[in-house]
Amino acid sequence: MGVREVKKYARKGILTVTQLAHTFRPRRNQAAAQKKQETTTSPASVGDPDKRIYVFASRKLPVRAVTIYLDVESNADDGFVYLIG
Repeated sequence: MGVREVKKYARKGILTVTQLAHTFRPRRNQAAAQKKQETTTSPASVGDPDKRIYVFASRKLPVRAVTIYLDVESNADDGFVYLIG
């Protein structure tokens, strides 16, 4: 490293070799950068910017009588219920 380069780093506040070593950044992996770029264009990110939900038609739920069964398994001697279905 020449005197000119040392003065250039000194103007930036880099005065030691340790400080210079901390400025090193490894190159980005191009394959990882392309893969990340492909995943950012998901259908979820292309939605309505107003965050509105448009309902064109509501569904009618059928109304009819329903039979419900309750099954309880227990130990009658101990008064312990171990299964409810």
